Amino acid sequence: MKVQRTLWVAVLVGAVVWLPLRKAHAGAQYQSTITEDSSNTSSTHLSKPSGADKIVLKPSKKKGDGGFVIQLVAKDINCGSRCQNNVIDMGVHAIGTDVPNAVGILFNVNSGQAVFANGKNKTGTGTLFGSLASSIFNKSLGIGLISLRQPGSNAADCGNVPLTAGNGCNDGAIYAVSGFVVPADPTFACTDDNGCGITQVCDPTTHFCAQETCAGDTDCRSGQCNINSGQCCSPGVGAGCP
Repeated sequence: MKVQRTLWVAVLVGAVVWLPLRKAHAGAQYQSTITEDSSNTSSTHLSKPSGADKIVLKPSKKKGDGGFVIQLVAKDINCGSRCQNNVIDMGVHAIGTDVPNAVGILFNVNSGQAVFANGKNKTGTGTLFGSLASSIFNKSLGIGLISLRQPGSNAADCGNVPLTAGNGCNDGAIYAVSGFVVPADPTFACTDDNGCGITQVCDPTTHFCAQETCAGDTDCRSGQCNINSGQCCSPGVGAGCP
């Protein structure tokens, strides 16, 4: 599988917002902070403050990585007796279709730190998409809402992609959530505002994305204005809201 572009998403008040496709380029990486789920009643908890743990998606040219690697930077996970076969429950957008809970990626917690089956906290995405791989080869792939779950009832079901209803991979309790954040990219060419992040607009002269200015919430595509800075913001994507 070769992933040429990635679709960034953000978690906004519990909802997933799909943001515009942009072409991945050398050195680009897309980072998402992990936050303990506010309704978490499981025995697994994050010790670090919200935002300290993260998921990173990076382009890779290494054979077998499928174009990208996913890195889970999570330390001090208090998992008690439920440290093996935790699950990254990931939604995707592929071939024009949103597929929530499409992929279940197993990881273990060793001394509080998350590691994949390879013993590292980083793994290639080439082996993670199962039967979807041939369908999305050389096509755009979006990453949606991500949940960290306690072990499911049948870890073997995580080998089936996309996951089916009633599977035993992602039926464990959710203890943390995440979604990808749009990085500032002032050099990205655009044709209209839809080609820019939610706190940016397309400059009609330069055709580059620029920060959207405002005097009030109604001036912003995001619906929120930081009146202290005069710039549009969105707390869900960490874009400078007070």
